[in-house]
Amino acid sequence: WLELMKFPIDYRPGSIDQHSLNVGIEEDLERLEKITHRFEIIGRDPSLSVLNVIDVLEDLREYLQKRLPRLSQGIDLDVKIPEVQTRIRGNKILLSWALENVVKNSLDAMAGRTGKIRVDAVRDNSKWLRITIRDTGPGVDPQMREKIFEAGVSGKEAGWGVGLTLARRIIVGSHHGRIYLAENQSEGASFDICLPIADA
Repeated sequence: WLELMKFPIDYRPGSIDQHSLNVGIEEDLERLEKITHRFEIIGRDPSLSVLNVIDVLEDLREYLQKRLPRLSQGIDLDVKIPEVQTRIRGNKILLSWALENVVKNSLDAMAGRTGKIRVDAVRDNSKWLRITIRDTGPGVDPQMREKIFEAGVSGKEAGWGVGLTLARRIIVGSHHGRIYLAENQSEGASFDICLPIADA
């Protein structure tokens, strides 16, 4: 942004006007503030409250739909919002972060190709809510399956391998839930996230 601001308005690449520049700077500052706040929360024992999973998934859909054109091209994202309200105990900021990381893992796996990512939420029984994130990508290398949630493990050459590690820490450590890679997928990868229901 600083480099763009050095150009006179009429000579900025891509016909970026002052309003677009200001909006871009504000969005980046908000994103940096959000990231900083997330790391502050995950560094301590987070407070949990009763959440409606419908609200969590609607926020996830809105966040991803705004950023999908920039994150990936040719990917169809389908976040199914359940009709029946289910309440869970959680930290909305951290839980949203965990779900975003799993979806972004699918986007990274499908880089350079078209396909679909689907997010579903169903109540398994009286105690657990299961959120499934399924993609039509290349799937997970069998040699990586057992260590996919370990820090530093990534299917990308330049990947840091922290997204799924953070997701597991948030789901298991902060929310007393479970996250695992589903077995026997004929196409793509499917992650199941199980969270305890608040009124169970």
